[in-house]
Amino acid sequence: MDFVKFFEVTNVLKRLPRTGWVVKGIKDPESIAAHSFSTTLMALIIGMDRNDINLQKLLTMSILHDIGESKIGDLTPSSIELLGGDKNKRELEKEATKKLFELIDEKKQKQLFAIYEQYINNETEEAKLLHQIDKLEMLLQAVEYQKAGYPKEIFNEFWNAVESYFTDKTLIEILAYLKDKYR
Repeated sequence: MDFVKFFEVTNVLKRLPRTGWVVKGIKDPESIAAHSFSTTLMALIIGMDRNDINLQKLLTMSILHDIGESKIGDLTPSSIELLGGDKNKRELEKEATKKLFELIDEKKQKQLFAIYEQYINNETEEAKLLHQIDKLEMLLQAVEYQKAGYPKEIFNEFWNAVESYFTDKTLIEILAYLKDKYR
């Protein structure tokens, strides 16, 4: 177990920009770590209102949800197509995450990977909620870039990608507000 190596590898997330924003020509786009922080903060606030989920699991899942990108980078929809689709992307992320967790002790490895797998497989209420929060965070970031002067049309594909994605009542309300104000 080598905690220092684990942190060295995962700290690259602070420097890796979110690829979707780079492709859209955003200057100085948010990092993957910034996205993960924002997603986790949203999960905390939204999760506190949900009695049907385990908040600690949701937060753990959230902080881990993009950790594999420290090894494989942030993949765009077109690069996912080149990999053979979402299933192959999930497998690649899963393998990268598993390798990362080998740097920590076996007990933590098993606990964290089990929670990560629930997320990647979208098999628990926490995972289903987090997938929606992850998409909502992306839209909120698009709104921030739009407020900074980028044309709203360049974000259409992000809005279209989540059009019917949300099932959580609170998130549907937030989406409606954002669409009304910024779309």
